[in-house]
Amino acid sequence: MSSDNNNYMPGPDKEPDQPCARSTPVGACVLVVDDNENDRELLRLALLEAKMDICVHTAMTGVEAVAYLDGRGEYADRRRYPWPALVLLDAEMPGMNGLEVLGWMRANERLRSLPVVMLSGSEDGTLPHAAYQLGANAFVTKPRGLEKLVELAEELGRKWLWVDDRPKDIRGLNKQDEAAA
Repeated sequence: MSSDNNNYMPGPDKEPDQPCARSTPVGACVLVVDDNENDRELLRLALLEAKMDICVHTAMTGVEAVAYLDGRGEYADRRRYPWPALVLLDAEMPGMNGLEVLGWMRANERLRSLPVVMLSGSEDGTLPHAAYQLGANAFVTKPRGLEKLVELAEELGRKWLWVDDRPKDIRGLNKQDEAAA
């Protein structure tokens, strides 16, 4: 792994070579959930290109995202798979889709306050309404091209990662999880 990517933490399909960087004010880790490998990789690159000192984890399915967020299996190691400060969640995935993941998150007391930005490449006008009804913090149509994605990543960083006014039930979850391990 090159030094340019030292803040990237891959999903379980790749072996991480170091712990996540955690020098942003909220100790930011971003979980990107998307079934499309190209979209996942472009989002990861955009987040890194935005020069935010964050780590990026990815999940390919809704089921994998739930396992990560619930700390099941290998995801129980919060040093390796830290609690995300932000979830970027594709609305349309096969199997458990993003709306179902969001519904599960908002029904889980521990996850209710975790910021979720729903993403979609679809022109389906009902998706934003459904996402907001389930508790999404924002809904964004996926921009095309790395430059537009970097702009989106910078905007998301300003809005969700460089503030520390998250509800108290979200702050410190990694420390609680590490103490319980």
